Amino acid sequence: MALVTTTIFSILLNGAPSRLFTPYRGLRQGDPLSPFFVLMMEGLGRAIKLANAEGRIQGIKLTVDGAANTHLQFVDDKMLQGLPIVREARTIKQILNDFAKAAGIEVSLSKSNVFSFNTDIAIQRNITKILVFQRDQLPSKYLGISFTNKPLNKEVWEPTINKMQDKIKKWTCRSLNLAGHLVLTQDVLQAIPIYMFSTLPTSKGVTQKIKSIQGEVKKEWALVAWDKICKPKSHDGLGLHDPKIISKVSGAKLWWRWIKESATPWAKIWKQKYAKNW
Repeated sequence: MALVTTTIFSILLNGAPSRLFTPYRGLRQGDPLSPFFVLMMEGLGRAIKLANAEGRIQGIKLTVDGAANTHLQFVDDKMLQGLPIVREARTIKQILNDFAKAAGIEVSLSKSNVFSFNTDIAIQRNITKILVFQRDQLPSKYLGISFTNKPLNKEVWEPTINKMQDKIKKWTCRSLNLAGHLVLTQDVLQAIPIYMFSTLPTSKGVTQKIKSIQGEVKKEWALVAWDKICKPKSHDGLGLHDPKIISKVSGAKLWWRWIKESATPWAKIWKQKYAKNW
């Protein structure tokens, strides 16, 4: 309990910091006890698996003869998957209520949404009423990645590109030399799209746009070809990364993980859906 009660907090109240106070419960992100939260979430996952084994939750099959998927978990982010029937919604609600009582935490209703596909509007309303979640529709985001029922195009990359452009606008007022701009480009601009590269395919137009944004940081760079700029400094380059190559490397890494981690749930789903006969 010393890890919990020795912390001191102060919150902003109407723009002014409040008096200092100490907590008496709750875990902070990054403290030595934070892995305990993952163990708690494991309990929730096992409760869902038990309900599936008992037939109370059927989940969703992405292939005809594949295994049903009931949930995905990433720390405190959950994606629950099930058939659009009232009985299944009630079972999920009961599991969440039991977990809340056992763990002493509550589901954040304002951050929870229900997505329905090919489902009658009356059934959607009943399920939403049972779960007390908000109804939503695609496109949406989960763990920073856009979910859409349309082909992945430049629109998916717009938030990332806008974020990079906003960074540049804040830098224009600073009198930085070439070395300063280079460090900011390497550590900030080139780091922003890495997560997207590792999860989504990138079109030629997107990589060209990212290149042009990085080139805007220092106009003198436009006088030098990109293949020279991206060479290591030991070879008279600036050591920048070509976004086109980074995109290909990230995609290759994903394929490599698929081959080496074939027993993981996501790898099994990929194989069942896209490479059954490989």
